[in-house]
Amino acid sequence: MTRLPDGSYEIRRMAPPGTVAFAFSVAEKKTDETAGFVVDGGHEVVDVEDVAGGIAPPEELGLMEVNTLVVPPRPKGADGASVADGAFDGAEGPPGSIRLLPRTMADAPPVKKKKKAVAGWTLKNSVFAAYKSDTTKVLDAAFTSDFDRCRSGKNSGKASFSKKSSSKMSTADIAAAAAADAAAFRASVLSAYKLVKECFRHYGAAYTDGIWTVGANAFGQFVADLGILPEEEEEGEVSESRHSAVKTFNRVEVDLIFVAACGTGGKTLNRHQFLDAFVQLAICRFVKFGTPRRGQAEAVKELTAEHAAKNAERDPYGRNFKEKFLHNSTVDGIIRAEKEDLLVAFKMHSGRDDMPGEARTMSMPEYMELLTALNLDGVITERSMKLSFVRAKETTVDETEARSRHKKLNFVEFLEAMGRVAFAVYCVEKDERETVGMVVDLPELNASLETVFGKIARRARVAKNKKKMVAAAKNAVAAEEGN
Repeated sequence: MTRLPDGSYEIRRMAPPGTVAFAFSVAEKKTDETAGFVVDGGHEVVDVEDVAGGIAPPEELGLMEVNTLVVPPRPKGADGASVADGAFDGAEGPPGSIRLLPRTMADAPPVKKKKKAVAGWTLKNSVFAAYKSDTTKVLDAAFTSDFDRCRSGKNSGKASFSKKSSSKMSTADIAAAAAADAAAFRASVLSAYKLVKECFRHYGAAYTDGIWTVGANAFGQFVADLGILPEEEEEGEVSESRHSAVKTFNRVEVDLIFVAACGTGGKTLNRHQFLDAFVQLAICRFVKFGTPRRGQAEAVKELTAEHAAKNAERDPYGRNFKEKFLHNSTVDGIIRAEKEDLLVAFKMHSGRDDMPGEARTMSMPEYMELLTALNLDGVITERSMKLSFVRAKETTVDETEARSRHKKLNFVEFLEAMGRVAFAVYCVEKDERETVGMVVDLPELNASLETVFGKIARRARVAKNKKKMVAAAKNAVAAEEGN
């Protein structure tokens, strides 16, 4: 309560129409200061017995005195509409009426929860324990699923083997050479797979509306970034080699590779098609038009090490982002302090595309709606929001499955995505471009993490309070109608 200059006390609460019960819990006040309080309508709180002539501990006061006050519906104007706020107060309204005031965050500031670092912190007992990281087993399974689907996997070893065929080789030698060629080629693509997968996610989210596929423009940007086109082609000019008798690698070849990888009727590349296009780029550039020509395995290795690893855009930290900035006791404590409300917020903005009985997941539209509701869309770019989403997603072995689970976040992925959003906010505030070489002030980054997670939690608390108020209003109306 607020003590007024005349010695009386005042407290304001929103109340729905109907009979409202209220109570005063008297604690840590001398009874001669609390006895005889009078509330609107003439309701007097019964005197509380003095305990030991001084301050009365709550447990010794007995039951609280419960009172009731009938709150009439808001009066109607001549046009039948409710009278607006400020048009009347308790004195001007019907007998016993009170003015209903909107409750703001200032009236009930969020309770500051104490953050405790988890003693003996390990990843296994952290909030991120359920996240499935990219283990060798997971990457091998995903690679096998993609490689066996693409044309390059089905035709591996054939092109380079044909150059080795000779009348001097026996049938057994030919078969052995083909098998060795195919094994070396598969191994080279496997070694490039993790990098190719990261590039696929980046160029899909950064340059394609579909996010989970790579369109023609995004693929063209990827090839330009690789630096394998002639200089005049990279600058957007038409190469003379397109019209010359001597064929060289150019954008026409790139377009043909893209169309072939898309398949019949396709306009964008999914993950295994992007892997196929990457391999075909290597073969076309370094086997078909290479000087000197390489084998298929050598071509893939060169495109990966000398071009993709050095030039292609992708997450600068990769999977090390979590270990570097999120997997520690401080961040764990920040999230644990708000975890209950974070889960509520996740449930509020998820489940739209889930089937009955499926675990709740958050789609990209639901994720963007949450960030917009938090007013973060005015702080970081849409590109940063999308990249935070896709980079937080675990690797799905098969991205062609019907339910498209690879396109939605579970709760632990949602936590990482919000951590990456906080990092993007930090970069904007520090006016830094997200690079591996940037100097990160960890205390300031943790403050950004606390701010973002705090905003999400407050949104959940407001929603919970609103739900309770709506339920209370419905119950009051039902009770009034029952009477």
